[in-house]
Amino acid sequence: MIPDNVSEFLRELQGNGKPLELKKHTEDGEILYVSLRHFHSPLSELGKAGTSLRSSAAYIINLYAEGLDGTTPVGHNDWLIENGTATNRINLHGITTPTNYREALSKERWEDSLAVLPFCVDHRYQHQGLGTFLAATSLLLMENAGQDAISVSNPTKAGRAVWGKFGVDWKTTPLVSTHQLATHSLVEKTIREFIS
Repeated sequence: MIPDNVSEFLRELQGNGKPLELKKHTEDGEILYVSLRHFHSPLSELGKAGTSLRSSAAYIINLYAEGLDGTTPVGHNDWLIENGTATNRINLHGITTPTNYREALSKERWEDSLAVLPFCVDHRYQHQGLGTFLAATSLLLMENAGQDAISVSNPTKAGRAVWGKFGVDWKTTPLVSTHQLATHSLVEKTIREFIS
């Protein structure tokens, strides 16, 4: 069972891109925000010419840091929903239209990046638990949305380390039960650390 404050966190992530301020700050004291975009229609309708994506839905989770220098996109985790499975295989920022200022910054930061990965934390913000937070949030969202399994394609070394914290080795287990991962003790612990 999801604790009340974690359930409230999930309810507040409405899927419309509205940023939600987190209680935890970066090591430099910057305020962290998380937002969620949920696309209900097949993503092929949203794609650029020549992009072939067939999915029933998609999720983009963005993470931002805000300090004296303004707002900085610091991480994201993008998911396609295909036949009951949440797949983390493509960066979706280049094929969606931003709905607010922060999303525009995130699109600019991630769409043409050399690291066009579906799951990424800016190297300047690594080792602060942000990747683990993005993964934990993703797991609860996918479980809540009724996805049976998740699949991650070719995670980076840092991504493998994050998923490994949840007991997953993507080389030997490319498809994992969403419920199995969402009930891992690290999920609740990590989200509580960021929202309490």
